[in-house]
Amino acid sequence: DVEMLSAIVAAAIHDFDHPGKTNGYMVATKHRRARHHNDLHVLENHSLRHGLELLDSSGMLVPLSTDARVAVRKLIISMVIATDMTEHFKVKSEFKQKITREAVETEGMDLRMDHKLVILEMAIKVADIGHTTLFEQEHSQWVKRLQEEFFLQGDKEREKRMLVSPLCDRNIKRGGPASGENQIGFFDVICVPMYQEFTSVFPSCISLLTQLQKNYTFWINEAEPNKSQIMEIHVFNVDDHNYEEEIHSRRSSVVTNLSRVTR
Repeated sequence: DVEMLSAIVAAAIHDFDHPGKTNGYMVATKHRRARHHNDLHVLENHSLRHGLELLDSSGMLVPLSTDARVAVRKLIISMVIATDMTEHFKVKSEFKQKITREAVETEGMDLRMDHKLVILEMAIKVADIGHTTLFEQEHSQWVKRLQEEFFLQGDKEREKRMLVSPLCDRNIKRGGPASGENQIGFFDVICVPMYQEFTSVFPSCISLLTQLQKNYTFWINEAEPNKSQIMEIHVFNVDDHNYEEEIHSRRSSVVTNLSRVTR
């Protein structure tokens, strides 16, 4: 199965040789990887380059037809690039516009290839932030690991006398990803809308959304002593697949920070 093979390989290689820095950092420091990939999807293209070279040298694709090998390569590239957060709203919008539960249930594997690609891109994105649907303890541990990675980048930026990226300054109280205030923004802008769209088409995955809600509540409680910094809290309903409320005061800030951190 071309799609299954592509999905497995893309998932396996999408963060290969990740340096623990953002694309924005690689570009700003004129890193050789950024120069090599013309500042575009730097980390994703680096992982793709080496992952596809390994795939070619392994001989795994030899039994496939030429058309199938071309399809596998195209799918892998598209899926890995989709994990770049600068592609988030584009992928989510295409999924919402093109994919319906009815079409998936009636057409199955007979879906058009471009629609299969949109589903695979959305699926790898759902998996890429899958820690948000782990049990609370495991999820919070991953967030703390992410925060330390961000802080180490901020340390490097300060050392180089650069502007410290958003969420990367360990000297700002509750300024990292592990603060409830910032996690609520991340859930509001990225996680909740994406998982609701995905589970509306694939209802068998509803348990992911249920756990996401529990983790969302965890961060609300964690932020409670600092709730004066939170302009609005929206406790969503897992059955409400029309969650598109704009939380203007926080959402605009989070989107701005995301664009600066992940570009």
